[in-house]
Amino acid sequence: MLEKKGIKDVELGQATSLPLYALLRHMDLHITEYSSTVIEAEAFGVPSVVMNPLEADMFQEQISSGWALPAYTAEEVMDALQLQLDRKKLLREAKATRSENDGLSFLLNLIEKRKGKVA
Repeated sequence: MLEKKGIKDVELGQATSLPLYALLRHMDLHITEYSSTVIEAEAFGVPSVVMNPLEADMFQEQISSGWALPAYTAEEVMDALQLQLDRKKLLREAKATRSENDGLSFLLNLIEKRKGKVA
């Protein structure tokens, strides 16, 4: 099914035998039935597809931001995988921009607080 959608180089066996962070560095996409790895995947810039309705509740932030997509049938999973692969670059760019803005806001707030203590 994956090959029909043009999705190649799928690794299933090493997903449980190698350290998670070693794998995430080299992944384009993460799919899970139930795992908190969705959070680590986002940190590494890897979009996820979640296949369990409970995950949709647990990872509302990732789903809202687009880092995770829920999919429950084989067809939905295939479509979500392709969509996440297509959107990966956009998600990474949005995350970089958001992180830069969050960092800048933090620094500006810190400077303002410091000014108040010095004056």
